[in-house]
Amino acid sequence: MQAPIETRDYQQRIITKVLAEYKKGLKSVLLVSPCGSGKTVMGLSILKILEELDPTLTFGWVTMRRKLLQQAFIENERIGVKNIEFISMFDRNPPKKRFLVIDEGHHAAAATCANLYSIMGIERSLALTGTPFRTDRIKLSFEKIVDDCGVRFLIEKGYLSPYQQFVIPKWTPDTVAKMFLQDPKRWGKSVIYMKTVELCDEVVRLLDLGGIRSRVIHGGQSNETHEEIYESFESGETQALVNVYLLTEGFDLPSLQTAWIRDSGKLTSIQMGGRTLRKDPNNPGKIANIVQSEETWFPYTKVAKPSGEFVWQDEEWRSIEANERVANVSDMVRNEILTLPVELPAYLEYGAAGSIRVNKKGKVTVRKSRKVVSMVASMLGALDAGEFDDDGDLEAAV
Repeated sequence: MQAPIETRDYQQRIITKVLAEYKKGLKSVLLVSPCGSGKTVMGLSILKILEELDPTLTFGWVTMRRKLLQQAFIENERIGVKNIEFISMFDRNPPKKRFLVIDEGHHAAAATCANLYSIMGIERSLALTGTPFRTDRIKLSFEKIVDDCGVRFLIEKGYLSPYQQFVIPKWTPDTVAKMFLQDPKRWGKSVIYMKTVELCDEVVRLLDLGGIRSRVIHGGQSNETHEEIYESFESGETQALVNVYLLTEGFDLPSLQTAWIRDSGKLTSIQMGGRTLRKDPNNPGKIANIVQSEETWFPYTKVAKPSGEFVWQDEEWRSIEANERVANVSDMVRNEILTLPVELPAYLEYGAAGSIRVNKKGKVTVRKSRKVVSMVASMLGALDAGEFDDDGDLEAAV
């Protein structure tokens, strides 16, 4: 069945796949799709179709973040699922429901979520996440994982903004504030992540000294304080929000220009970087910025290729983009194979070119016919000729 509203091609594919799994009789499905790909739209569209097939179904939409609940509620006004309630994961007395949706589904293994399952009498469930793993290595238990595309695909197709990568020497309040104050216009609206609230306070102090309005936001503040800080940020009164972990989920602002990602592992780095990749309807040509230190455990370049890479050296930003030839060699090295061209003498009847393949262990494979290979081997005195394989290749080790 088609989604109740117009959807992107990959969204419709995912919706169709998930519905097919429930039709088979499965009870739990994990929907995996990157931040900014429209997981809320896909999740609500699935519920709408299920509701049309069975009007007696009742749905609960659960998440840890109040802002995520608000966003889902607003989105549902457009999609129109009727028998649904939006519930905090920390609700001690949740209503009975037959079908449960867990937004930010990597929290499904948490004790609070497991408690909801038992109290609510859940028959089937759907979890939504962009990161289908946990830092504590607890496994997520779903009968089926459904995905379709990644960040790189969504950037190439224009669904997410391209980004530039900036690398600074280390991740300290002094260094981060210094880099920010070098060029505030470049960074625009920014979210900065630090490891402790104390470090956040220090960044704000230094930015304020440099004339940049910034705020610390953390879980110990009231909901009213959070709303006031968000409004100040969205209006432009505040240029930077500094936090520990609060803004890794449930914070979606298309005008966000830069994510300053503290030294982190895969899960948190992907979540933090994804905050800034949303398309901005008021800035169609937006190119986002991601800033990390050279000491980080997980560079965001492992997720998707940036449109430009820059490193801070000698008090200036220097491009580290490779030309096409070097980039191709880098790709081959990552695949543990390096192919080197070999120009053969013109008098050889078999042609003028061959190649040598070298892997990381130093194993060399010369690709050519028996006659030419033997001649090449004799000319390359540094190689000890090995035996021919069935294809007439010569393998030798250096």
